[in-house]
Amino acid sequence: MNIKKIFPVFMLVAVLVIATIPSFTAANNGKIKVIIGFKEQIDENTIRSYGASINKKIHQINAVTAEIPIHAFSKIQNNAKVKYVEEDRYEIFIQSEVMSWGHDRIDADQVWPTGNKGSGVTIAIVDSGIDHTHPDLDDNYIGGYDFANDDSNPLDDAGHGTHCAGIAAAEQNGDGVI
Repeated sequence: MNIKKIFPVFMLVAVLVIATIPSFTAANNGKIKVIIGFKEQIDENTIRSYGASINKKIHQINAVTAEIPIHAFSKIQNNAKVKYVEEDRYEIFIQSEVMSWGHDRIDADQVWPTGNKGSGVTIAIVDSGIDHTHPDLDDNYIGGYDFANDDSNPLDDAGHGTHCAGIAAAEQNGDGVI
């Protein structure tokens, strides 16, 4: 066998194997943050039986965010009800005020200089809710209702409604989306 031909293949396989091993960025308490997806419905009892604490349920995709003991990762991953477990280690931040793709697509920036910024217009966002405490939305929020949870606090359960509200009514405050 020619070592020059085998070595590149060996290195590729080694890199792929190493890349698939979770890095386990452990918190001080010996737990890691994960996203756990279920094949059917969310099963809180199964997750808690491994010593995990659930942070948030994401019903739209049958998943939860949770903190689990490091030693439970492979056990949860091999559970028949679980579709996937992946480390939840990324936080996303907006560094400055930006114009979103949607605003750019409709050329909103072309009408803003004329003074047309939607002042006095009332709109409704029919979606997953709205984070009315968000600094880009708090001054423009005038109330709402949560039909999913049947209460008067339409706090967003998934983030999508807040995203849509930001496209339609974000404040020009020097931060985030315009």
